[in-house]
Amino acid sequence: MNLTNEEEDLCIVSYPESKQAEDIILLNVGGVSHEVLLKTLQRFPDSRLGNLSSSTIKNQTTKEYSQLTNEVYFDRSPIIFNDILDFYRTGKLHFNDESCAIRLSDELEFWMIAESNLSPCCKERYFLKKLEATREMHEETETELNDQSSVWNLLDNPSSSIPARIYYLVSLFFVLLYLLAM
Repeated sequence: MNLTNEEEDLCIVSYPESKQAEDIILLNVGGVSHEVLLKTLQRFPDSRLGNLSSSTIKNQTTKEYSQLTNEVYFDRSPIIFNDILDFYRTGKLHFNDESCAIRLSDELEFWMIAESNLSPCCKERYFLKKLEATREMHEETETELNDQSSVWNLLDNPSSSIPARIYYLVSLFFVLLYLLAM
């Protein structure tokens, strides 16, 4: 079939006849739209997306589903979602070195996908980065707690250090000065 340039511009690409509109789910993740076959998502029925079906989506009046655009919206990271969507399509979950392991862990928890689904090539790197990030977070927390306890000792325990004694004496001086001025 020979088409002129004008006719080619007017051609509308459609899904094969075997793919009906209800077989396709429109997902909007963080403003990025994805068209996904329902059977692709149902490969992992215990996950958040595996629980979706065209009938349950359209019958629900959830805040995630928009009847206007006929899509399900998730306010999540579209960058990490590409890896999640690849997992549904291929059955292999890979970890991108540029991603934060804690952030990926949070996303996996949201999408209800177990960390055990990580591909063997990425598993060790992921858990090492996650352990390193967790340690750094604990160190920061400990530093903050130490800073808070130092301030607490300075203000509440005059015998804890010389600066605490000076603070206590200066405070006492101003209280006595106030009382004498009355």
